[in-house]
Amino acid sequence: MVTNPSRIVLPLRGSAYGARVSGTLFAVLTLLALSGPLLTYGFSVPMVPFIAYALFVGVRPWFMGGTLSGTTLEIRSWYRRYRIELAEIATIELSPYNARGQVRSLPFVGQVRILTLVMRSGSSKDYPATLGRRRRVQRIAREIVTYARSVGSDPRLGAHFSD
Repeated sequence: MVTNPSRIVLPLRGSAYGARVSGTLFAVLTLLALSGPLLTYGFSVPMVPFIAYALFVGVRPWFMGGTLSGTTLEIRSWYRRYRIELAEIATIELSPYNARGQVRSLPFVGQVRILTLVMRSGSSKDYPATLGRRRRVQRIAREIVTYARSVGSDPRLGAHFSD
């Protein structure tokens, strides 16, 4: 029995690692901050949105990440899923995470980056869900390029790949 190659899904290991760590940390800190009022005043309806948000931020990153399948790169982000045809990607760049200013490094973590895809049309898009240590994001970019070339596309690593 021959397996259809477009049905094989290859996960990009570590592609949402930064989001998982930061989401879990943020959720724990938020729930710790809410524990004081919960213990002092008990549960109240106005706390529901804060608890729900903390749970969302703690759970959602575990379903995020990137996969390669057939000729498609799929990136599952915080609120949506992006499906990008590999043939449309011209260049893969690494960019600083942009959270009210460029974040190039974090304490206790080191240098961090996200993937930026430059399309053949000239447009580019950052994918913050791919936040991770610079070397991990570089490895993921190389994996995408290697896979794309194996299925007939030819994206290249951009000038900001090794920054």
